[in-house]
Amino acid sequence: MQLVERGEFNLDQPVANQLAKPLNEYEPYRDTASEIVKDPAWPTVTPRMLLSHSSCMVNFAFPARAAGSMTTRADDLARFTSALFDNRIIKASTQFEMLSPVIDIHILHEFPANPNEAQGKEATDVGLAYGVGWGLL
Repeated sequence: MQLVERGEFNLDQPVANQLAKPLNEYEPYRDTASEIVKDPAWPTVTPRMLLSHSSCMVNFAFPARAAGSMTTRADDLARFTSALFDNRIIKASTQFEMLSPVIDIHILHEFPANPNEAQGKEATDVGLAYGVGWGLL
């Protein structure tokens, strides 16, 4: 979000357009991204879509990292969160954008296996949504 504030990164421009070369031409992603770039949706996927889990792309190749795999320690997360909410990392207006719902979640499971997942009342009642990189309640 700091790059967004500085105008160096656009959340709404497709990722493919922001890269100097195709994703699968970067050595660390050569093997894993080869299938992603074949997906017809890939040219339209934006960072905002990825950060709000709304790109509709399958995460079949990349292992979870950071807090998702617990390689981030609790004290690291606490320091980061404290700095974030004290407006020491990004401006208050950027924080507001980041923590505003991008997509509301109304289904029974966060990542349903069935695309026709039934809607549930519980998620709607608590205001479950994704912001830019954050799950929201």
